Order: sequence, then C-alpha cells, then structure tokens
Amino acid sequence: MPNESAFDHPIHKMWIMLDQAYVAASRCQEAVFARAGLTLQQYRVLMVIDAAQKPVKLTDVARWLNRNNNSISLIVDRMEKVNLVERVRDLKDRRALRLVMTAKGEEFFKRATVRGRELIEAMMSCCTEGEMQVLTYLLGRLSEEAARASRANGS
Repeated sequence: MPNESAFDHPIHKMWIMLDQAYVAASRCQEAVFARAGLTLQQYRVLMVIDAAQKPVKLTDVARWLNRNNNSISLIVDRMEKVNLVERVRDLKDRRALRLVMTAKGEEFFKRATVRGRELIEAMMSCCTEGEMQVLTYLLGRLSEEAARASRANGS
C-alpha cells in the first residue's frame, strides 16, 4: 500500500484520481462491450471507422486512437478473422488499403454503442450540466498539455 502522504499535494492527488477514474471507466466499458460481443479495443477501432472521413486507413485509426500502427494492425488482424472488418484496396491508390466495417461489425457496433451510451449517461448522472462543461474544458486542456509533453519527449 503506498504511503498516503505521498499523495497529499493537490496535483498528485488529482493525478491519482484521474488515473483511478480512467481505469474504473475502462473496466466498465470492457464489461459493457463484452456483452455486445466486442472488446474495448475493437469498439474503438469500429468507432473510428464509423466516424472518420472515408476511406479510412490503418494509419488514420492509429492516429485517432493515439496508438502505433503495429498495435492497431494486430487488433485489425483479429477483427478481420472474426469478420468485423475487412481490408479493401483503395480505388484511387491501389497500393493503399482501407478499412471497412462488415455487416457483422456494424451490427455489433450499433449494439455496443447503445449500451455504451447508457453507461456514459449513468456514470455522468452524478454531474450537473455546468460541472460537465467545466470537466470537458479541463480535460481538453490536460489533453493538449499531454500532447505537447509527448512531442517534447519524442513520444
């Protein structure tokens, strides 16, 4: 058990709380998406394919999810084996491959999205509209700062 006094400083306490909230929310999402037949990673890939400007390339998915191409490629390989997505030659650039959601992928994605939105609404019901606006603003600032720090550290 860590020494509690190590987290007395407001910055450190906030950071720990943020990390704990992320882990807890991810576990909830994993459970919800599993009941819809997807992993959290698979859902995120399908979400990008659904939301991104077409055609969607693997590099686009990696960039949106802030992951490297290799890790996304491995996830897509597994998704292709269970017929959630397929790689299709790009008609404009025959060398490039684009990702397309299959009918099965769309069905699973829609089901998981409904359940995911229910989870989000339930979890966020503890916050007022104003608190959600402040939290959204603060998380946006934190995300921008994390991106700057990542670039500065060569990540």
